[in-house]
Amino acid sequence: MANRGESGTDQKRHWEKTYSDNTSFFGEGPSAFSKAALDLFRNEGVRTVLELGCGQGRDTFLFALEGFEVMALDYSEEGLKGLDARTRWEYLDVIAFVFPFAWTIGRLACTVAHDHPGTLTTFPLAVSLKTPEARAYITAAYRDAGRLVELPGPSELARMAFHDLGWYEFLYTLLVIVPVFLLFDRRPRPPGFYVIVFLLLYVPARFGLDLLRLSDTRYFGLTPGQYAGLAVFVAALYALRRNAAAPRPRSG
Repeated sequence: MANRGESGTDQKRHWEKTYSDNTSFFGEGPSAFSKAALDLFRNEGVRTVLELGCGQGRDTFLFALEGFEVMALDYSEEGLKGLDARTRWEYLDVIAFVFPFAWTIGRLACTVAHDHPGTLTTFPLAVSLKTPEARAYITAAYRDAGRLVELPGPSELARMAFHDLGWYEFLYTLLVIVPVFLLFDRRPRPPGFYVIVFLLLYVPARFGLDLLRLSDTRYFGLTPGQYAGLAVFVAALYALRRNAAAPRPRSG
């Protein structure tokens, strides 16, 4: 901590280095003082808060999330940079948290429309080709993909099915990603947490599903989307490792 005998310039230099070295020096959660102040503000009908010495914004977010209009000031540029970065990550996390729930609805529509047909299979969860309409649909899909010669004869085709990628993604999102997010939501998480978790859960599944696609151009056996997915997955792993390796926050 800075000493009382230090000049304002020395203290500023101290906090600039402190916040630069540790992006969560005082911790992710709000302080006990801000929680007590929150109750007082509510009782007094306060709606606007001026926070002097906001640091990296751990109390700022408590007041903002509770509906107060907050003006946060600090003489440390590094602290304010951290606050600004955290603000962006908080917004992204809100989007990332609700995205699987919205994605489930969207993929349900894809399931009904069967607009993401994949290759032929006998997989139990695939869409049966017993009906003439189903066989006509998959025949058109194979024709559009330039793979019509790969289709078996009518009698064998009627005993098969086709992978429905929208249906599989609907099931995976509903049964895996959504429950994991609900489980993680039981306690506060650092900014960017849900962005990283979503990418780590979704990208491998999407990579696997892309192996079943009909018409994508492939380079060395993989689609451009799969190469992009690999890059995104590695970046998410790096972000997760960097987050885990960050210096332990101080309490208080």
